[in-house]
Amino acid sequence: MQKSLCNAILMLIVIFNALFIPVSSITISMCSNNAKAEAYLIQRYDIDKSTDLKVQTVLKEGTITQTQWASGLGNNRISQSLSNGYQNAYSEVSSESRFGLNSNTWATEATLSLSTNLRAAGETKSQLYGSIGSSSALQEAWTPGGILNSNQAIFLQGDRVRADQSTGIIGTLGYSLGRCRLGDKEAEITGGLNGQGTVFSQMTASASDEASASGAVRSISQESKSYSTSRATSAQEESYSYLSSSDELQSTLMANACEHAGVQQDITALNGIMAYASARDATDLLAIAKEASFASGSIVASTDGLPFIGEDLTGDTENILLESTPLSGADLFALPLPSSTRPSSIIDNDNIEHIFVRGGDGSLWDNKGGDWYSLGGYFNLNPSAVKDGNGNIHIFVQGGDLGLWGRQLTSSMGGDWTGLGGLITSSPSAVIEPSDPTGIAIAARGTDNSLWMRNLHADTMAAGDWSSMGGYIKGDPFLIASNDGSSYVYTLARGGDDGLWVNKAQSGSTPISSVAWYGFGGSLTSDLSGAIEPVTNGFLKVAGRSSDNALWMCDIDLVASPSGKLESAWSSLGGIITSNPYVVFDTNGNIHTFARGGDNGLWDNEGIWANGVYTHDWHSLGGVITSDPKPLMNPNTAKIDIAVQGADGALWVNRMGSNNPADFDWYGLGGVIT
Repeated sequence: MQKSLCNAILMLIVIFNALFIPVSSITISMCSNNAKAEAYLIQRYDIDKSTDLKVQTVLKEGTITQTQWASGLGNNRISQSLSNGYQNAYSEVSSESRFGLNSNTWATEATLSLSTNLRAAGETKSQLYGSIGSSSALQEAWTPGGILNSNQAIFLQGDRVRADQSTGIIGTLGYSLGRCRLGDKEAEITGGLNGQGTVFSQMTASASDEASASGAVRSISQESKSYSTSRATSAQEESYSYLSSSDELQSTLMANACEHAGVQQDITALNGIMAYASARDATDLLAIAKEASFASGSIVASTDGLPFIGEDLTGDTENILLESTPLSGADLFALPLPSSTRPSSIIDNDNIEHIFVRGGDGSLWDNKGGDWYSLGGYFNLNPSAVKDGNGNIHIFVQGGDLGLWGRQLTSSMGGDWTGLGGLITSSPSAVIEPSDPTGIAIAARGTDNSLWMRNLHADTMAAGDWSSMGGYIKGDPFLIASNDGSSYVYTLARGGDDGLWVNKAQSGSTPISSVAWYGFGGSLTSDLSGAIEPVTNGFLKVAGRSSDNALWMCDIDLVASPSGKLESAWSSLGGIITSNPYVVFDTNGNIHTFARGGDNGLWDNEGIWANGVYTHDWHSLGGVITSDPKPLMNPNTAKIDIAVQGADGALWVNRMGSNNPADFDWYGLGGVIT
């Protein structure tokens, strides 16, 4: 009778707090013992006032049995810690929107068991973990805003720990992960989304005599990538496999770590496929990478004796070279992740889009066609990327030493960082020299606040010295190459008087030499961007935010008048913008200026060319963004891809029809600001 009364009081306390306190924080501890052992259960509830919670607990000598139900809206976090002295188990569910949870707990002197059944929409994470001595197992599922259905369970008996999950995720981004450890041995498998899509996974991870993980992943991706990975490590050995697809993916996975490390994936996939495997020990490393539009078969990596990789993939596979290892979403969200106030994007010779961002760890990250790669280095501010006449991509940054650094990125992801000297206090801006497709011109603000430039040869990353162009500038300069057959480059900058200043320089020589500065007035409060009209080849369109927070545009006639002065005119395009604007022309010669609006959404000011003039109109592209936008006209899709940082800290791309701004979709590519 006394035990029943205690249980009734426990339920009354939980229900009372949930009903009468806006956000409840409740901690409940209980213990049951017998002559042999004790069982402990500690529960913590941080629950919204809308949450309904019911808990039923039975205490016997040395045994705890509990079932709980919870459902509601708002921010909720429910955790349980379970122990019997030498075995430990833990579960945590957190949700920021609608959820429903059912969990079961069982503890005796020899066995622990925890299981959860979760249904949720919005940002949600579910995790189960168990350990016995040096053995442990983990199951985890997460989505930042989709629909998540996940059943997870962990069981500990004797010296064996096993964790299972069955998870489905529908939405933008998310992953499921199964991992186990036995001393220095670890096995892990993952499946997830780097963008919009659906992924279903079943996973088992166990540790006793060895660390072993196995499972299956099925996914469908839209405009990005889904993936599956398997990894095993043992002492100084590691085997790893990665599979991604922009369409359909099916994979059966295995990872095993005992004396050595081995992984295997049996796969079937369609479109945008990238398959990678590596095996390494203390002295040797083997790696292979393949691309395909359809593929099936298996890929194996192991370190039994010597590193070994085997594959029997059928389909239209092609070997590729990768210097950097592709990472899963689970790896990305566990690291300081890609973030930048302004991404830099470019399309390579294989028609694959790269979006470069600065990571929270200060290194350079590349989202290549939906797959993430770390390119190392350490830099400040924002990257600037160009593609030379040979198809190689070059990325320039301000290093931690305030010098200019560059990295060449071939189609095989090769290349090293090269120090290019100087002392700069802004993000660099780079263009391919108009008269030499293997020459690169670079502009930056120096420590004296004047404009400095240098050029270099794309193949050797050498040639050219820094030279001062003079002037006094604020913020980041913006460099534009002429398209009239000359070798001139134009640098746009906000001067000390907050007006627009343009430096005209001769890029064909070494070093680059300044021709003249031109002032065009204005009362600017932002950095500038611009582009030369493809229709006339003679007018430079420059966009900036003025002191009234509206978007203003300056039309500059690059054809010199008899006096040698460039002619110009300012016009207000209205609106309220809260970021630096960015200009791009579409394939029809119409101009688009993108900026963050007063509502923190992405906006496009479209200027349509007709009868010798532009007619401008504003279009809302939705979203909530926290960065300057970076648009890229994608000739392969006839869409403009606008890369931004979202309110969740992730990298997002808005793909907008260039002929119809109302035709757009948002795609999340991952990454979190730290």
